[in-house]
Amino acid sequence: MVGVKTVILCFLLGTSLCKSVGKGALQVEVTKEVKCKENQKAQEGDKVTVHYGGFLQDGKKFDSSFDRAQPFTFTMGVGQVIPGWDQGLLGVCAGEERHLVVPAPLAYGDRGAGDVIPPGATLLFDIVIVDVEKTNAKKDEELKRNQQEEAQRKKQEEAQRKKQEDEERKRIEQKEKEEEKERRRQAQKAKAEEEERRKKEEEERRQAEEEESRRKEDKRKQ
Repeated sequence: MVGVKTVILCFLLGTSLCKSVGKGALQVEVTKEVKCKENQKAQEGDKVTVHYGGFLQDGKKFDSSFDRAQPFTFTMGVGQVIPGWDQGLLGVCAGEERHLVVPAPLAYGDRGAGDVIPPGATLLFDIVIVDVEKTNAKKDEELKRNQQEEAQRKKQEEAQRKKQEDEERKRIEQKEKEEEKERRRQAQKAKAEEEERRKKEEEERRQAEEEESRRKEDKRKQ
């Protein structure tokens, strides 16, 4: 890890970019350069999907996702891969290809890895960047989805509120119609009762007048 902060950039053949960090440290060669926006480049916390082949310095292949026909996905900067990958793939774009020379301190150190990688081994990787999934993009997508869900929820609530208001308005209108109908019925009833009372009074007055006429006639005859 000596000299990790010392970074030397150089252009090879006018197209390939290589980066070495200190003596015997990480070496990065861009074998296929792809231009992408800064906010699309892989940073810590982003998910990166790659195809890769891993080799010892003698050319012996110890691992390959190409052979498995299954790309490998990991999160940058959280220790899911060797430090050489976290450092060497920083800033990659989807479609880019890199060749890494990873010294033992940034790989498996003096312990090695079982019978596959000897202690103190420097590892070579040919890596194809299949995809870069930005954390912020995922958050933005989740935020957008939440906003859409919230808008849909509000729309449904508004539709439900409107439905309830319409039902309440119809209920009130129906009640008012029934009350108006009842008022008219009561008014007609009162009018009929009044008419009946008036007729009865007129009949009683007529009878009283006839009775009075008869008494006068009887009295006159006497």
